[in-house]
Amino acid sequence: MALRKITVMVDEEDLRILREAAAREGRPVSEYFREAVHLAALRARRWSGEWDIPEPASDASGGRNRFCPRSGGLCQNPCCGQHRRR
Repeated sequence: MALRKITVMVDEEDLRILREAAAREGRPVSEYFREAVHLAALRARRWSGEWDIPEPASDASGGRNRFCPRSGGLCQNPCCGQHRRR
């Protein structure tokens, strides 16, 4: 990973908190800034294409018919292991 030097203006209190955390954990303060910039970059990223995210099932069923990640379908009772496909 190529690194580039930048100058950033930060709140004094935030910087104090980061310096304390860095000293406590034995990490350089710069790691916190790299992590923050990386998170900001992920947040700003725009994703292309369609995502296949299932819609949550209605709670009107009293807890039944919820999406089950194991089967990929709707589950009548998440504890029973018997799953009904959509």
